[in-house]
Amino acid sequence: MHHTVILLHTLPDGTSHFDWLLDQPGLGIGHRLISFRCAIRPDCAVSSTFCALRLPDHRARYLSYEGVVLPDRGRVERVACGEVFGLEVSSGTISAVIQWADDGVAYRGSHDGSKDGVWNFLCHPMDSTLDG
Repeated sequence: MHHTVILLHTLPDGTSHFDWLLDQPGLGIGHRLISFRCAIRPDCAVSSTFCALRLPDHRARYLSYEGVVLPDRGRVERVACGEVFGLEVSSGTISAVIQWADDGVAYRGSHDGSKDGVWNFLCHPMDSTLDG
């Protein structure tokens, strides 16, 4: 079973963003979490689109970690967790269905082709089809 978490990452300067981490358990315990920085919570973006910055893959410990991120990178607090079904990953696309605490959401993400790592996500309620 795959898991996902959303962490509120508060930086030392007081600004914050959300880190969305998607588990790939078949990759062992190392850097197996697909990671995105988001301005909005992905679990609150149902029936919409949002952009996210792809980050380097994170270690599996961040599925359950909350606290200070060293060296001097602020702190993280888990604000949501869910189960991931049907995760499909390629070099330019990601799709998954995620069961959050209250809702199921289907996501399709694609890299916008830029060098800065921006991905565009389309999401719908789990009972809907992904179109576009």
